[in-house]
Amino acid sequence: MTKRFLLLMLFSLCGESTAMAQPPASGVTLFGKVRDAQSKTPVPYLSLQLLTGTDARRIR
Repeated sequence: MTKRFLLLMLFSLCGESTAMAQPPASGVTLFGKVRDAQSKTPVPYLSLQLLTGTDARRIR
């Protein structure tokens, strides 16, 4: 296999993974800052999950 073919395959695989990413929600905007209650410093590496009432009851 040639280098050109390998590069083409690599770029096509990378492009497909970004194309399969989750599309943005329509009509919903969420933004803000989450800070520690005591020190008032931003919380690093925070991940949020929005749930419906039904989803929240299932997780508990």
